[in-house]
Amino acid sequence: MISWLQTRFQKHYQVLFIVLLAVIIVAFVFTIGAAPGIGRADQTGARREVFGTSLTTEQDQRDFFEVAQISAYLQTGSRSIGGTEIQDYAFQRAATISIANSLDLPGPSDEQLAEYIQTLRAFTGPDGQYDNEAYARFLDSIAANPVLSESIISYILKEDYRSQEANRLVGGPGYVLDAEARTQQARLKAEWTVTEGTLSLTEFDPVIEPTDEELEAFFEENSFRYDIPERMSVGYVVFDPANYTEAVDLPEADVAPYFETNKDRYQSLSDARSEQTDEALSEQTDTALPEVKLEDVRDTVESDLKLEMAKNIAVRTASDFAYALFENGVEPDSEALASMISSSGLEPLMVPPFARGQVSIGLGWDRQIVDEAFMLTPDHWFSDPLTVGDTVILMFFQDRLASYTPEFPTVKVQVLADYATERKRELFAEKGEDLKVRLQEAIDSGKLFSEAAVEAGLEIKEWVDFTFETPPEDFNYSILSRLEQIPVGGVSDMVLASDLGSIIHVASRSSPGGELDEGELESTRQQIANLNSNLSRSLIFTDMVREELIRSGLADAQ
Repeated sequence: MISWLQTRFQKHYQVLFIVLLAVIIVAFVFTIGAAPGIGRADQTGARREVFGTSLTTEQDQRDFFEVAQISAYLQTGSRSIGGTEIQDYAFQRAATISIANSLDLPGPSDEQLAEYIQTLRAFTGPDGQYDNEAYARFLDSIAANPVLSESIISYILKEDYRSQEANRLVGGPGYVLDAEARTQQARLKAEWTVTEGTLSLTEFDPVIEPTDEELEAFFEENSFRYDIPERMSVGYVVFDPANYTEAVDLPEADVAPYFETNKDRYQSLSDARSEQTDEALSEQTDTALPEVKLEDVRDTVESDLKLEMAKNIAVRTASDFAYALFENGVEPDSEALASMISSSGLEPLMVPPFARGQVSIGLGWDRQIVDEAFMLTPDHWFSDPLTVGDTVILMFFQDRLASYTPEFPTVKVQVLADYATERKRELFAEKGEDLKVRLQEAIDSGKLFSEAAVEAGLEIKEWVDFTFETPPEDFNYSILSRLEQIPVGGVSDMVLASDLGSIIHVASRSSPGGELDEGELESTRQQIANLNSNLSRSLIFTDMVREELIRSGLADAQ
């Protein structure tokens, strides 16, 4: 099988994973503290490097995260990884490759690369095993989509292989004492009988009537809760691609490649149409829907491609507008700005002041747009073109509003609500302490915990003679960590989780008798070793990434 895979790989190497860019890549641009507008730091500022990789320009950043996105897809088989997950993965991956470089770890041979491909979850079948046919079909389906170059594909696969090797070396063997494995096996096989009593915080309704003096004192102690953070006020204009579609000359030669690149999307569209129009097909649930062809969805494909090309025109138009502001020395809030906006057929828009990290509702702005807004200053008062959904915007600095603490009367209603919530939890905790004492006294006097708990108004659930190795189907796993802290016959403190107060009673616990199975012990040793290795590796690379980001100025030391 290895030789077959090598042959397939060498034959299709230049087109492997071409479709991934269009299907799964999200252009993650890590915002580096530069001023916006013409003359940004990403154009003229100091060079920024992370583990030897430049993140100075937006293109650098985009390349960095696009490669990580493809790598993450290959490792997990998931197209839904994004946001902070892919950012964390990208930096951790860069750290492991840095280790591989420092150790001069070689890239894989052809045979090693073929074996490595078999481990990638992107090419596993329904049974979780590597699927030759799935791999072959994938290669064949993307052969007509020349988007990625052979050098980029080679770079991703070989660096991922080296990253894996660096991970293995840094994690180490994961040392385990024999006593650790035996203790863990004994824990897994011990038999327990446990009862849990729960009380609802939501249904707990004490009378809370604070005086104004108590509320003012609460406000003084917690005034930070009511601080109004620094806010930004910006204006903006929208460059709508719909206004530029007439200027698009759609090349016929681009239609088929665009369709192939986005074929999954059009297949779903075609399937939905077929299910809606063919009642006979809906009755034949086992009948596969036909593969979508370009002619079936040509109008939609051409419309989508035309919109993509219009977006590019919108970006260029916004860039030209921004450059004209800079070139002509236009001032903010000036007649010249108003004239340029009007003559360009644009509409000046305003956003209510918003805080850092706050996404304005209804605008479709994400955190990156908000972060860009907070980079505006009176000197650098307009942004670069920014994509918001299907549109492109330019933002203009209006004002930066300082943070402040409001006066008590203006937030009294919120203070009262917060006081009542906090006081309710305090009273609920006091009730839990009282219940623990009462339930323990009842047990000591010979009463069953279940009876005493029901009389006290708790709902109970009991699990009899179970082990950690084979817990009951309805077991509450959140109590596992508490069980070994409770003596047999004892009652736990009440712990609040998901608005339920939980009190645990351990009725019995028995250690396993006889000798432990050596095969199970060895399996447990290996599991603990892997856990220790993974923990060690995670701590090392987390520290490496944090220190590197601080060194490069991409994170603050804390």
